[in-house]
Formats: sequence, C-alpha cells, structure tokens
Amino acid sequence: MKLSRFKPCMKVEAVDLEHPCTVRVATVIDVMGRLVQLFLDGQSRFQFLDVESPDIYPVGWCQRTGHPLETPFGASMLIHDTPKEKVDAI
Repeated sequence: MKLSRFKPCMKVEAVDLEHPCTVRVATVIDVMGRLVQLFLDGQSRFQFLDVESPDIYPVGWCQRTGHPLETPFGASMLIHDTPKEKVDAI
C-alpha cells in the first residue's frame, strides 16, 4: 500500500462537500487507509475524502488559480483584486 502524503495537523485547501463551489481552509485530523478526515476551519464540522480526491489542494492553490478561498475570517482577497499600492507593500 502506498503511503499517504497527508499527515495530522497539515493544512490544505479543500472543496466543501456541502457547498461544492466553495473551497475552504482545512486541517487534516487523521488518515485511515484511503480516507482522510478533514476539519473545515471556522465551520465546526468534519468531512471525509479519499486520499486521491481531486477536491483536496495544497496550500496556495486558490491564490495560484484565482479561485476564492473561504478562510475562518471570511473570503480571502486575491492579489489581482488588490490595489497596486497595497501589492507593492506586500
């Protein structure tokens, strides 16, 4: 059996299965065989996905692709949506 690349406490970006158009910050809680248990940060709920699911992304995926990311603090602001003077300060 191939070892999973997921480890407990790892942060990922994952599709919210209750709201499939939404990608949220999530924390890996456990890996059980082919299942990864994710805690959706700020949502007080868990979901299970296959370790090879196309709905789990590495941190930074939303920023690279331009997809909005729901964080525990609300939707993230993407760099290309930020005024140029704020980008220069980053």
